[in-house]
Amino acid sequence: MLQLRFADETKPPFWLVASSYTFGASLDNDHVLSQDHVAPEHARIIVDGELVRLVRMDMASSTRVNGIEIRQEEELKAGDEITLGTAKLHVTDPKSEARALVDEAAGSSTALRQPTQAPLDTEVHWFLRPLNTTLVSGDPFPIESEAVLGRSKDSDICVPASHLSRKHARFTYDGNKLKIEDLNSSNGTFVNGKKVQMIELKHGDEVGFDTLRFRVESVMDSEDVTTLRPALDITQVSQAVTPRDMPPASRRAATVRPKSSSSKESRGSGDAMGNFALGLGAITVVVVVASLVWLLLK
Repeated sequence: MLQLRFADETKPPFWLVASSYTFGASLDNDHVLSQDHVAPEHARIIVDGELVRLVRMDMASSTRVNGIEIRQEEELKAGDEITLGTAKLHVTDPKSEARALVDEAAGSSTALRQPTQAPLDTEVHWFLRPLNTTLVSGDPFPIESEAVLGRSKDSDICVPASHLSRKHARFTYDGNKLKIEDLNSSNGTFVNGKKVQMIELKHGDEVGFDTLRFRVESVMDSEDVTTLRPALDITQVSQAVTPRDMPPASRRAATVRPKSSSSKESRGSGDAMGNFALGLGAITVVVVVASLVWLLLK
């Protein structure tokens, strides 16, 4: 899918998803152009599936594609430059640009310029980790007190993608809090899918700049994370302590504790002692009774 961008960035870019778009100085147009030499109804773009055409509507005004005046209509493709009077627009394919950015990054270590490394005595708490499939191999971008992201080479985090503004967004870190501020970019700044102007970021938030996405990571939060295993229920516990290769009958038999021989011997010894005590008691009774009888007879 193609996207149309204004060269002077006075208007936000837009995807070519509708069937047609009109351009001109009249307020009735889909896109009103205030530049010089633009006719009231200057041109129209027609979208038919993958085919995109620029149709000239005013023969007296200049309508060019890549610097060449068109007669009636011209098929558009990614990379074309449209000139309507003095207004300039660019036809782009953001997905192709993202792939080109990856190829450039693979061939040049300076394509994605990391911020200047912090001094050894500076503790960095926040990072931006790339989430795009083709950029995940890159190292996360450390954020110190402040970092500006954009396509300008002067940016602290330089990402040379055409759909980024020269100075797209600013990250500020103060008192363990990280904030992001959109610097009036053309395509906007998004946090967890919502467009923002300024917001405080949390560990795990997803920051998006058109097709580029990053995850916010905090060293402090990641160090405090403790992995908890789910509790086992009684069924899982019994399965864990019972040998799995033992037949069911054997498992039940294994739970019955056999009587040992020492237990039998102990019980036998106890019976013998009981019998001895009973015999001694009987003898004692007999002796006492006999003594009483003897005393009475005497």
